[in-house]
Amino acid sequence: MKWIFQLIIFLSLYNYFQTRIFKLEKLELNLGKAPLKAIFISDFHNNKINLSRLSKTIQKQNPDAIFLGGDIISRNTKNFRRVEKFLATFSDYKTFFVLGNHEEENPKIDDFLKILSKYNIINLSDGGIYRERGISISGTGISTKNTPENYASKDKNELKICLGHSIEEIFKTRGYDLALCGHTHGGQIRLPILGQVLDHGFNLFPKYSKGLYKKDGSYIYISSGLGNSSLAIRTFNRISISFISIS
Repeated sequence: MKWIFQLIIFLSLYNYFQTRIFKLEKLELNLGKAPLKAIFISDFHNNKINLSRLSKTIQKQNPDAIFLGGDIISRNTKNFRRVEKFLATFSDYKTFFVLGNHEEENPKIDDFLKILSKYNIINLSDGGIYRERGISISGTGISTKNTPENYASKDKNELKICLGHSIEEIFKTRGYDLALCGHTHGGQIRLPILGQVLDHGFNLFPKYSKGLYKKDGSYIYISSGLGNSSLAIRTFNRISISFISIS
């Protein structure tokens, strides 16, 4: 019986490591356009992580911008104190955000949006476009009403970034160089070699789960997320933030 107790302790520690101790993923792309260094975070879900370590990790990378890909809160989040401390981490950076399904389903979304405004976080959820020094950043949200052709800049020389929450939203648009999204949590539960087993719709071995993909001449990057679903279990898939360097 002793081994059962030891196994329980091991699995508990392993799951804590997977769900609470984030790692830094790094992505380098040579696109031949304006250079950009950015931190991308999605699916925080009000997680209890070490915010001091998060701040130091971001400072060390010295990014030009922060991209937040939605589901910063969960649909049942009522107290925003931890979320506000999380968002305050980005107060010294140009920060962009799009809504996820959990924000839209939370009845206190207006309180959350006020916190975004307090820290000057730019909300691109309704197809907004931000332009600066040869870079355009567009957003596509869960309930975006704008048409796909409104999202991407027509200037071929601009570096075009599309920020969304889910891969389904990204598929609605076109013309970007790099699209960023989350939602999948990287499958949350993964197996070696096989990768993600089930997606949110309970489909087996989905094509898109996490990491970098290329589709129709554009890149799509899916984050594994910084938080967890209501079932806080992860295997072979630690929570993470991503540092993206484009040259």
